[in-house]
Amino acid sequence: MPKHNSSDTNYTDGCLYQYLTYLSPGIYNYSFECNDGKFFNSTGLFGLNVTELNVNPPVLNNGQVKPNFGYKNFSLFVFTVNYTDADNNPPAYVNVTINSSTYSMDQQDLLDTNYMDDCIFIFSTTLDVGTHVHNFNCSDGKYSASAGPYTGPRVKPAVQWSQVRLNEVKIGTVTAHGEYNPQTLYPPFITELIQRGATVTDIASDKKPLNSSLLSNYDLLWFDEGGLSMTENETDAIEQWVQSGGGFLITGDGTGSAMDLLQRFNLSYAGTPESGISNTTHSHPITSGVNEIYFRSPMKSLDISLQPHTILCVKWYGFNLVVAMQFGGGRFVIIVDDRVFINYNTADNHLLINNTFGWLSYIIDKTD
Repeated sequence: MPKHNSSDTNYTDGCLYQYLTYLSPGIYNYSFECNDGKFFNSTGLFGLNVTELNVNPPVLNNGQVKPNFGYKNFSLFVFTVNYTDADNNPPAYVNVTINSSTYSMDQQDLLDTNYMDDCIFIFSTTLDVGTHVHNFNCSDGKYSASAGPYTGPRVKPAVQWSQVRLNEVKIGTVTAHGEYNPQTLYPPFITELIQRGATVTDIASDKKPLNSSLLSNYDLLWFDEGGLSMTENETDAIEQWVQSGGGFLITGDGTGSAMDLLQRFNLSYAGTPESGISNTTHSHPITSGVNEIYFRSPMKSLDISLQPHTILCVKWYGFNLVVAMQFGGGRFVIIVDDRVFINYNTADNHLLINNTFGWLSYIIDKTD
């Protein structure tokens, strides 16, 4: 129990300690114990009868679904809503109705008994193709409340990401700051990208800086390892370009230029994992059909703790090695080990790479 007055150091005349909590209706017993380091003392049991008070209806707020756009039988849609009751009464039920079907929602934190300050309820599901409508409703046993209706999510047919055509997709392999050239290092994939309809050109040092005028000529940028830092003006321009629908891929774990991009999106490199095959994949278009990925020599992992919108795709013994993120109308993917490309015939590396370019290039509405 914390001391009521932390500055009171005179224990000879009594110091007040207190513990504050909310209790559901019922009969409780409580007692007090103390120890001064040598002696122990305690009180007997006291009784407390908490009676129900129900004069205020509950309130539902902050109802939402994430993501608001996805794909049939693939995307997992998470519906959440906050339940609040001024009388601290637990809900008799909290439901979400999606179109005409009603589902019971679960309390996210079962230990949270304070219903006066927002208690989160959650429900997850996949959905069929279409634009869905949902609303939330609840009852505290006496009064009911609702929130909505809300439009969303919007669900499109399933996509075979590795087979997405890249017709007229313009990919720039960035070497302007001294980065390694993917066209030299990974010729089989450059050939595949071209066969899928893309054009691949080098953005060399003579084309610096990376500004809005230059970026307008490309749909995707590819940053491999190496290189010096980018300027703040360049990272500003790339951020705005991604917001407007551009995308980029970072491969490798020692990229000077990519570190600037990571920082711009509140990401950073972290600890060093061991090599091996990871079968810890998370649901995302780029991991569709992927069961395991071989990482031959990852030198770094990714710290995503400061970026809540990043989606972890592949993990290896607690290390984040592949992540993806939607940002405005654009998106990006980071694969920390460039050897995934060199050892593309091992595990499901080839499928991961093909899925990645399919997802990065897939045309979606800017309202998704």
